[in-house]
Amino acid sequence: MQKGVSVARVFIPRNGPPGRSIVSQQLHKTMKAIEHQELVTPALLIRAEAMARNRQRMTQAMTQFPSVSLRPHMKAHKCGPLALLQVADGALGVCAATVDEVYVAASAGVKDILLSNELATLAAVKRFVKIAAEFSQAKLRICVDSVGLIRLLKEAGAAAVNVGVLVEVDVGHHRCGCHPDQVVALAKAISDAGLSFDGIQCYQGKLQHIRDREARRDAVMASAVAVAKLSKQKLLDAGIECNIVTGGGTGTFTVEAGSGVFTEVQPGSYLFMDVDYGKNPDTPFESSLFVLATIISIDSTRSWAVIDAGHKAVTMDSGPPTIVGHAETVQYTSGGDEHGILSTGNVGDLPVEFEVGKQLWLVPGHCDPTVNLYSTVHVMAEDGKSEVWKVGGHYHEYSV
Repeated sequence: MQKGVSVARVFIPRNGPPGRSIVSQQLHKTMKAIEHQELVTPALLIRAEAMARNRQRMTQAMTQFPSVSLRPHMKAHKCGPLALLQVADGALGVCAATVDEVYVAASAGVKDILLSNELATLAAVKRFVKIAAEFSQAKLRICVDSVGLIRLLKEAGAAAVNVGVLVEVDVGHHRCGCHPDQVVALAKAISDAGLSFDGIQCYQGKLQHIRDREARRDAVMASAVAVAKLSKQKLLDAGIECNIVTGGGTGTFTVEAGSGVFTEVQPGSYLFMDVDYGKNPDTPFESSLFVLATIISIDSTRSWAVIDAGHKAVTMDSGPPTIVGHAETVQYTSGGDEHGILSTGNVGDLPVEFEVGKQLWLVPGHCDPTVNLYSTVHVMAEDGKSEVWKVGGHYHEYSV
């Protein structure tokens, strides 16, 4: 377990209307009365009640699919206590994108972890295998899409520890993944190496943000679901069991879960949300993750303001952040590493409440890489009490 982190300090959703307090009494006793105005900015914040409502919504959504497991992707939060919260909500385990995230999850006590990515060097594979050996009570799995990666796992001694292997199939994302015609050969190569072939990963990230619900559904059915079904059938025709079919994200997980093909789904951003996912009009989730920033300068004509949140505080890969309370009127543009520029596009038209020293709440354009910029997150309740949690899993942060 990570030093300094008490797993008992968790948010437990209660039954009741969304407006009711859903922060556990036990956590509330450990939280400190710190108003956000006391924080040094830029700072990463979670609204506890909003996050708990998102958890409740995911739990409720998954009740429609009793034969499908939830395996949230922790690359969205990189935080051991949050991974445990998701398991407490009923998740089978978690996904991780890096070896360091695997370590965060395993050291927090998560018992089922999938590294949903490929490792292509012996050094990286040895780190993964060492974690599997250290946390032998956990089931660790990894994805491969070539024979060379299987050879690395064998050389690193993965067969001697509790490691399962999934074949990743390219379902149209054209990132990692093999062609469906290669699935059987790779499954056999895994078994021949003395490793456990556990199933296939079929993830299509490009479809998560198709705005129209029906168009998104049709695209998933024609790509991820169709290719997963074909790949699984090829395995069964070859006499090979395929116990796991995993994939899906926050924008599409109900489609994969309801397909009759997938056995588990991997949404991650649902916990926090962001500007990009918020543009999906059918999303049931709300923003719970924010970057707190401070106005540090205003030009003499009140045409623009400068905040202390630049590229080092927010990412721009999925578009700029929005300003809470001013999402439609105030635009954010990058001012460089340390600065963000806010304006309405009109001379002298800044909101009257914008003054030097005023703190503003920003909704990140993309939650995952924004979280990656921080080492801690302030989890804040509606009454102003808060707790600081560690954001881990940064590259090579842990010596394993």
